[in-house]
Amino acid sequence: MAVKFDEKIKKNYLSSWGDEYVSTLENFFGDFSNILFVNLKKDQIKLVLSSEDYLPELSLLSSKNYSEYRDFFIKNFVLDTDREWFSEITSPEYIKERLSKEPYFSFIFSQVYKGVAYREQLKFSKFDDDINRVIISGHSLNRSVNYEADYARNSGENKKDAIIATLGKDYDLVFYIDETEQKITLLHVSEQFEKLISNYGQLDYCAHMIEFIDSLVLPDDLTKFHSNSNRKFVQDRLKHSETHDVYVRLNLSEESPYYMMRFVKDYYNADGTIVGLRPFDDEIRNQIRRDELEQTIRMMERQLEITINERTNEIAERTKTLNRVNEDIIELLGDITEARDVESGEHIRRVKGFTHILAQQIMLDWPEYGLTGETVELMTSASALHDIGKIMIPDAILLKPGRLTKEEFEIMKTHSVNGCEILRKAPRDWSEEYLKISMEICRHHHEKWDGNGYPDGLKGDQIPISAQIVSVADCFDALTTKRVYKDAFDPEFAFEMILNGECGKFSDKLMSSFKSCKAEFIRHVNSSGTEFGQSLGCRTTASCMPGLRILFVEDDEISREIGRNILEGEGVSVTEVMDGSMAYEMIKSMPPESFDAILMDVLMPNMSGPEATRAIRALDRYDAKTIPIIAITSSTAESDLQDCLDSGMDAFLNKPISIKLLTRTLLDCLKDRSEKYRVKLAEAEKYMEIDKLTGVKNITSYTTTVEELSNKMSSGQEIEFAILKCDVNDLARVNDEGGYNAGNSSIRNCCNIIVDIFEHSDVYRIGSDEFLTVIMGKDYEKRDELFLKLRSKEAEAANLKSVEDGKTSFASGMVTFDPTIDHSVGDVIKKATLEMQENKKRMKFKRESID
Repeated sequence: MAVKFDEKIKKNYLSSWGDEYVSTLENFFGDFSNILFVNLKKDQIKLVLSSEDYLPELSLLSSKNYSEYRDFFIKNFVLDTDREWFSEITSPEYIKERLSKEPYFSFIFSQVYKGVAYREQLKFSKFDDDINRVIISGHSLNRSVNYEADYARNSGENKKDAIIATLGKDYDLVFYIDETEQKITLLHVSEQFEKLISNYGQLDYCAHMIEFIDSLVLPDDLTKFHSNSNRKFVQDRLKHSETHDVYVRLNLSEESPYYMMRFVKDYYNADGTIVGLRPFDDEIRNQIRRDELEQTIRMMERQLEITINERTNEIAERTKTLNRVNEDIIELLGDITEARDVESGEHIRRVKGFTHILAQQIMLDWPEYGLTGETVELMTSASALHDIGKIMIPDAILLKPGRLTKEEFEIMKTHSVNGCEILRKAPRDWSEEYLKISMEICRHHHEKWDGNGYPDGLKGDQIPISAQIVSVADCFDALTTKRVYKDAFDPEFAFEMILNGECGKFSDKLMSSFKSCKAEFIRHVNSSGTEFGQSLGCRTTASCMPGLRILFVEDDEISREIGRNILEGEGVSVTEVMDGSMAYEMIKSMPPESFDAILMDVLMPNMSGPEATRAIRALDRYDAKTIPIIAITSSTAESDLQDCLDSGMDAFLNKPISIKLLTRTLLDCLKDRSEKYRVKLAEAEKYMEIDKLTGVKNITSYTTTVEELSNKMSSGQEIEFAILKCDVNDLARVNDEGGYNAGNSSIRNCCNIIVDIFEHSDVYRIGSDEFLTVIMGKDYEKRDELFLKLRSKEAEAANLKSVEDGKTSFASGMVTFDPTIDHSVGDVIKKATLEMQENKKRMKFKRESID
């Protein structure tokens, strides 16, 4: 990560240091995203150092004090689950309290930057032992394996700097190597290593230091440590990179903690190398835990997908069965009513059929009514209950063979209102929508378009569309069936009677659709009516959740009892708690995955639903991040609902609990959360393979590609590819003349040239200024032509003597894989590298000859 000291810092603190030495320090601080100086007493904040990525945001510091910038940062860059405790821990009072007891403290939080959440570490250190003056240093833990600033070499009291010294305390051992004499100069030693060194003896030469460190390295790590830290290997790596890191376990305790050894070339002295050794145990182990967690999440997602599919299929089958049971109950009630009316029980099934036919046609003809396939099915099923209130009509009136008197007819008309009273005691598992439609049909199927119907005299579209449809269906069946007071009319004649208004006024829209249904109505009259006898949706679409474990958080005892009864009636294992704090403690103390979901009341004493959700989501456990939390609320205030979503809740449902909506919502939450984690993992995997500076693939992706090519070669597959190597010329000179921004610009320019020419091939940045391209497919067919274009671009900048924007001097070499000569991918890469190096020498010779 490229960083630069602020110019004021250079002037005030580093003016006696040479530019080359400042460059060395900036390499040490390359792990940092930013370093800030804060005066708590004056509420001031100043920028010391920043990576290029963060400069736009940190430029706001010039117009804000510490309090203002802290509020701005929390609002815009801290993940909402961490905001509350982050605000507390960064308050001036808390900082001064901590620093009065210890020289520095640090913590890790989730930072949102450019739409992506990273783990960021902040360190607060006292400046000159003053708790009111603080150094804040921050760096990302996710973007690369890098950590806090290294310790700088001091060559006299005048070069000591409080900032450098404070940040250098993280290293246990820092020493300087004189490469010419192989002599060691100790720069910093922690108390722990002072004891170890005193027991070992003098560390004045490299051989002694190697023996000392070898005595500490875990035997299992020695071979790898030697290969990664030997002198030649380190020097080669430092030719292409300013730093080289080696990770090793030291035999200092039973846990064998990880340490990082960093090698940095010294621009101040070409024959010198600075080496720092510092604990890295928490970071390495956290990375291991993160890798394990990602693997666990992937396994959970696969299992979740299987479980959801199984549960969905099981629910569908159970729903079909229960729908049939409910349908049979409804038809039985209808049959009882019809039996008392001395008419055929087939009336129920015929009316259902007519309702279904007409409702489907209206759905197609008149979208303004908002009918859907589901509501058509609900209307069809609910139509069976249109005369359920006749059960309460006395036999003398209901069974009377002749016409009713005016008084008797008034009593008969009460069946529509009585039916609604019966339906109010409907089974609790009926959906709200089904019950609503059932009551509309039951009460209003005798209303008329002109207002001359009963019981409420509704007029026009005051009459629910469901009741209008059933009214036509009931009327047509009454006309086409024999009754005690009349014979059956011919269906064709009955059709004309309804259209001519002889049975009362109906909507023009309904009559238009009714005309279109004529053939189907007549066919249904002549059929047995059984085609509409199956379940058509009175039951909820997902009413059973056997085996689910739900934590039910509700402070009201009655609501809690009702909710528990409903859930347990569906086979759910319910654990009850009375407020949010108890829910948080239970999740915190119980093993992971103890619950499949949490139903959380919103307004509760001690800790509200949103507060409890924030606390649960902040727990450092994957199940706390992934478990669906559904708000159960009677509030309709937009602010309350938004607070639920902002806190990390996945959805909200209104009281009382509807099993249909709960099951659907729960499954949606599980799928949604699974999908989010799948996307995050994909983004993380993608990001890990991308070079941050150039946007092309990095060394990790390059290693994977080489392995894939090697496997194809070893398996005897026929493959065609070429390797292109490119290297930026004189990057050190470019950095000296124009600074690291100019150097980075040169690297990006070189990369862009390669990408533009070889647009169908993968380009990899494999070193600080080195690129490798695997040429395949379309580019392979025209590889010689494309390479000539690249050499032309190379020639344009070959004689570049000063830094110019948009131009970069580079050398290239390309070799095509020959299966008769090349035995490995490495053979091809070596030949491409040699060709590139020869080209680089020719360019240098030509340049020097001109000079």
